[in-house]
Amino acid sequence: MKFEDLFNVISEAKFKKSKHIIPLATFPMFSLFLSKDIAADPNDEKFLEIKKSLPELKKTFNLARKQIHKLGFKSMHANVILKYLSKELERTIKL
Repeated sequence: MKFEDLFNVISEAKFKKSKHIIPLATFPMFSLFLSKDIAADPNDEKFLEIKKSLPELKKTFNLARKQIHKLGFKSMHANVILKYLSKELERTIKL
């Protein structure tokens, strides 16, 4: 995937309004989104499995936040998207 393709899919100004992502959770410094290619349906098995892992993801994001602070960076906010990249990898390999 080229940068231009990614930039055209989700631009900063319209990030939360994108049709390609589902808001999943907000943690200190991070907002977690799920790409609709993983699970467009909230009752989908993949979606439910990811929701079950939210407590573990919260611990991971808290640890990342602490490490970022230890490096001396101020608090900022980052958007994180969980997405399967297998289709993009297959396309890249075929090229």
